[in-house]
Amino acid sequence: MNDLNRQLDDALTALRRQGCPVDKVLRVASMLSRVVADSLDLSLAEFHSAAGRLDPWDDREIGALILERIADGDAPDERRVRFYREALFRAQWHASEAQVAGEGMWRIQDVKRIEAKLKECPTR
Repeated sequence: MNDLNRQLDDALTALRRQGCPVDKVLRVASMLSRVVADSLDLSLAEFHSAAGRLDPWDDREIGALILERIADGDAPDERRVRFYREALFRAQWHASEAQVAGEGMWRIQDVKRIEAKLKECPTR
C-alpha cells in the first residue's frame, strides 16, 4: 500500500470513529470515474458538498486526498486531469486557510505533490 493510500485509510478510520459522514463521501467518490460525461460536473459538486462536511485529519484535506487517489487509479486520462485539478483546488484552499506559517508549509506539501502529478498527465 502506498503512502497516500495508507494515510487516507488512517484518516477515514479516525473520522468514522468521530462520527463524520465519511461513507457518503466515499459513495459519491466511487461513482466519479463511471458517471457519464454530462453528469460529471453535478457529481463533482455533490462530492465537494459532502467532502466539505469532513473535518481535516492530521491537518490534511480529506476531499483532496480522495480525489487524488481516484486520479491515481484507473480513471481515463481526461478524467484523471479533472480529478487532479479538483483535488488541487481543495488542497490550495486548505493551505490558504492556514493560521501560521508552519501550518501553511505543512499543508502546501499536498499542493506540490498534486501539481507534480498534474504536470505528468499526458493531456492537461
